[in-house]
Amino acid sequence: MMDTFAALGTPHAIGRRTIDPNVPCRFTATMHNDFMTPRGTPYKWQDVRSTLTRSVHPAAAPTLARARYTWLDVGVRTAATGPEPDTVPWRDWTFARGQSFTMILPHSDVSGDLVEGDGAGWGMTNIRYPDLPKSPAVDLLLMLTWDVLLFEVLCTHLGTTSALDRTGVRVNLDRHSGTGGMLHFSDPATNAVFRNNQMHAVKLGYSLRNGKPAAAYGFDCLDCELTTRAGATLQRGRSSYWGTIQLAQDTGDLLAGEFTEVIVGVYADGAGREVPIYRRRLVRMVAEDDTAHGDEPAPRAAQARNVVDAELVAAASRQADKAEASVRAHLLSMRHLSEELKPLADVGFRSIVGTDYAGAMRELAALRAELAAWAGGDLAVPPNLAPYLRILEGLLAYCGVSVDETARLGTAVHIGALERLMAGLRAELAALVRLLERLEDGE
Repeated sequence: MMDTFAALGTPHAIGRRTIDPNVPCRFTATMHNDFMTPRGTPYKWQDVRSTLTRSVHPAAAPTLARARYTWLDVGVRTAATGPEPDTVPWRDWTFARGQSFTMILPHSDVSGDLVEGDGAGWGMTNIRYPDLPKSPAVDLLLMLTWDVLLFEVLCTHLGTTSALDRTGVRVNLDRHSGTGGMLHFSDPATNAVFRNNQMHAVKLGYSLRNGKPAAAYGFDCLDCELTTRAGATLQRGRSSYWGTIQLAQDTGDLLAGEFTEVIVGVYADGAGREVPIYRRRLVRMVAEDDTAHGDEPAPRAAQARNVVDAELVAAASRQADKAEASVRAHLLSMRHLSEELKPLADVGFRSIVGTDYAGAMRELAALRAELAAWAGGDLAVPPNLAPYLRILEGLLAYCGVSVDETARLGTAVHIGALERLMAGLRAELAALVRLLERLEDGE
């Protein structure tokens, strides 16, 4: 105990961050997203949880370290506002396991015995997943990747800024303020430009984290620029984020961090018409206690491949037919919208569902085909239902938001008819989601 208090009274030397390549470094990273109406009411939420490891290799220049991050496990759950989160099951993203990315950690020394090898293939900074298909799921994985990098960059800046050696003094982080870059999504036609505004930080004091002495910092960066282009659709917005980080006193390495981000912006279609968007994100990254794991993560228990009930598969196939027909009927009815409202409806649909009308119909048709093939084939080899569930959940959220926004804009002459239409469509979609979730659980 006396050694712990002594360490708390001995601040880490500003200017260096040390990483031992022989000490396993494993993190958990989580992200919670709230999708909100212009009134600020959440209509959909999304959780991502993950574990990843970091390994380092000495770079050619002193005080630089090359770091590689590898995803061990990623899970996601999402739902329209209403159900308690604990009642919504997690879905395992098996496609993410083993995927990796790299970056350079400046002002960092690699201590201990160096790992043998020339570092071939490590690159500099590589934030791409070229082996994965274009999809909203991969884009969500990219978002969490950028968040991990933000924590690592802030760790370096906060721990090596001499002005932050004093507790309670708010300083401007010149090295971080005004920086930015291009964020590339899985679809080459979609990219974003993010530029930080002025960032400030303050040293909050000292604490213990997993029994280790730590220095705690607060930071904020408000009114940053965020512009996203997806084909002819342009999103202009502003991002503000703020949070805290804890660094190990003896090494200056990351122990834990979290930040909240609020995004306010508009979607503009090719005709220049705009739709407001509101997002709120809470992101956390925590270094796991290195005494709780060996050099390698414990292997996952193998799951038995059960043959599911054939009638359940057949019921899901029939319900997919009904849901596809209902969505098609609704989209055909939208041809009667005025020329002024059509672009707003198009962009609103894309922003909530994650694809356009044609893309949604392709997904529903593909789901119907997959279920039909499953029903007529080997029931022990299920298709990957997770991508279809994400589309269906987006459609469910759209059913509620479309009624709220139509009422808010005052454009529906017969709002009651629209509510009945959406209630019927929501019932068809919800019935299909329940069947697919039962199939995923192996019933």
